Amino acid sequence: MRRLLAVTSLSSLFVIGCTPPPDPAYPPPNGGEPQVVEGGPAPVWVRTSKSGRFPEMYYLTAVGRGQTQQGCEADGRAGLAKIFKAQVSQIHKDWQGHISRINSAGASVHIEAMSVQQWTQVSTDYTLKGTKISLIWQGDGGYHCLATLERVPAAQTLRAEIGRLDAEISAQIAEGDRHVGKNVTARFLAYKKALDLFQKREALNADLRIVDAQRRGVETSYGWRQLIAKFTRAKAEAKIGFHLKGPYRAKIQSCLAEELKKQGISVLEGTSDVDLWIHGKIEMQFAGHNNGVALVRGTLNMRVTNPDDGRTVAAFSRDIKAGRAEQNQSYQLVASKLCFDVAPQLAQEINKSLAN
Repeated sequence: MRRLLAVTSLSSLFVIGCTPPPDPAYPPPNGGEPQVVEGGPAPVWVRTSKSGRFPEMYYLTAVGRGQTQQGCEADGRAGLAKIFKAQVSQIHKDWQGHISRINSAGASVHIEAMSVQQWTQVSTDYTLKGTKISLIWQGDGGYHCLATLERVPAAQTLRAEIGRLDAEISAQIAEGDRHVGKNVTARFLAYKKALDLFQKREALNADLRIVDAQRRGVETSYGWRQLIAKFTRAKAEAKIGFHLKGPYRAKIQSCLAEELKKQGISVLEGTSDVDLWIHGKIEMQFAGHNNGVALVRGTLNMRVTNPDDGRTVAAFSRDIKAGRAEQNQSYQLVASKLCFDVAPQLAQEINKSLAN
């Protein structure tokens, strides 16, 4: 009997020595860092990115590699992000088609599709919050990390945020509907904000279809086709006027109009028959000499107003000072800075004011 036990023990040791090490306990005790397993045969998950401790029904997984543990963990998180990127890119492509059809229905006002980078950032901010580095193996000249994302908590987070956005979108649609036949500007701005929010909503819903084990998203109660139809009608009626006064007006007005267009706002110049005014004043003053440099101060004051009641919707101001050896060159430099540095900032702020 002793001989049999000895043989059995030796056989067990031999089998254990040739089998990949088991995954360390997860979650780590007391919420600590995952245990780093050093040496020995590579665990199966290093090659397959699958682990019995994290079944596919409940987890998304990806393997990261790096010369350092920090680099390995970052690569693992990036691997999870890649799972979502292809889906987000396809949904973004479809959405660009919707936006293109909207913009082709008239020239007064345009809306801008979020870039694929913005869509990806939206998803990263919410979906990947729950990413964890669950397993680490050190071998083959570096570190190997298994990044995991638990499906149920991630899906709950996404559904909650989608629900919040749906409530806000519905409120904006109701606000736009309230102004049908009354206030073109208010109707247009409400539907525009609803569409901006809807893009964020669709980015999150694309992620939810990956995270959810049944590949299910959340259906809308309002329907994007109806929203696009509402916006298109309002867009055809809305007219936004634009005018600047002051030195270098033509140059700066042209720059600002181009920056507004990048923000999804096309403006009308040379007419007073508008529903909303974006107008401003350029001021330039000589500010003295400093070490042989002639300084000039430039100010650009902007207002968004409702022509019906004269109410100021929003107001903005930017002030810069620059100089060169010759005073006339200083004025030209300030005009260029207002054009290329200040105009993009103001266009972003104007767009935000119209969406709020």
